[in-house]
Amino acid sequence: MDVVTRKEWGARAPKAGVDRTTWAHRTGVTFHHTVTPVDASIRSIQDHHINGRGWLDIGYNFLVNQAGHIFEGRGWSKVGAHAEGHNISDVGVAFIGDYRVGHDGFTAAMARSGALIYREACEHAGRTLAYHGHRQLPGSATECPGGQVMAWIETDGPRQGAGGSGGSTDGPTTSRTERIMRDLPTLRRGDTGVPVTRVQVLCNVAGASPRLVADGDFGPNTDREVKDLQRRFGVTVDGIVGCGQTWPILLGLRP
Repeated sequence: MDVVTRKEWGARAPKAGVDRTTWAHRTGVTFHHTVTPVDASIRSIQDHHINGRGWLDIGYNFLVNQAGHIFEGRGWSKVGAHAEGHNISDVGVAFIGDYRVGHDGFTAAMARSGALIYREACEHAGRTLAYHGHRQLPGSATECPGGQVMAWIETDGPRQGAGGSGGSTDGPTTSRTERIMRDLPTLRRGDTGVPVTRVQVLCNVAGASPRLVADGDFGPNTDREVKDLQRRFGVTVDGIVGCGQTWPILLGLRP
């Protein structure tokens, strides 16, 4: 995993010593968004965390920009400041930008890098770690990491996107994937709701052009992009998102 080091992005020294943790205490990876401009520098985020929030250092362990570049924040071994009550147990990963539905576009490169960080965290821990969005943590009252990132998380993106089992055996990963696939609905033009929003976000991650508005309405634009995706992968072009062919494409389970 290629990482832009603190020295390379020009980090300032922490205000004081930051506590360390061990992999024995790590149980998960939490994903965030920064709600900054997508081109915000890592140094500006660090300055805001130290000067504006009074933290010892930048709050996240790692950050990812829209091009998929991974930046070292506090790194693997330091306790973060990204999620109160969960900083010792969870590695904090922040996507730079605002990934609420209708804001900045969550990119395929971001998805790949987020999955790579998750996979490497599992390898360091020597076991499969949990993953979640900030809003899913007990005691959290926040929209973070935004609906687009949540759609990626809720469709198993961190585990699937890097093309690996996250440091575990194939058995648990396969059974988890099978359970998710069984619960996915079959969707087509005219359908509405959160599952459609997930399809739209995943179409965007797969390179929809022009990008879809993730509004939960399976209208003509979504129908067009689903058919284009099916055409590109050489499956039946029917505009139906089902478990037989199109959900596996969207989830990265097909080559």
